Amino acid sequence: MLKLSIVKADNVPPVLPDLAQPQIEEWHDVDGTVCAFGHILDGQHWMHLPNVASFCFTSGKDEVTAVALPEVNQDLIADAFYRSVVPLVLQTRGQEVLHASAVQCRMVWSRCAPCHIPASRRWPMA
Repeated sequence: MLKLSIVKADNVPPVLPDLAQPQIEEWHDVDGTVCAFGHILDGQHWMHLPNVASFCFTSGKDEVTAVALPEVNQDLIADAFYRSVVPLVLQTRGQEVLHASAVQCRMVWSRCAPCHIPASRRWPMA
């Protein structure tokens, strides 16, 4: 089981990588806005979620550290951990994870057979 440790950075944001470097991976929202970016530095995997936290983990440990500014709500950090970071940690460990919001269904909704379609039309991990 993965454990989340939250470290509050006192008035100093986490060091962010230079986004122009080719090894930086960017994730975009539906409208094309960068919503997250990640990289590997000295064997540590980093995932940065702007205005939330920077998450760091290694392949061999069950602990993920979130570095966030003091004003960021811990519930927001925990939510980002479960929705965005845990699938990537599992992926680095060789487990295939498919986040259902990444699936676009262009057919009639009844043929997709979701258990529940929330207003956002996004589902939890499949």
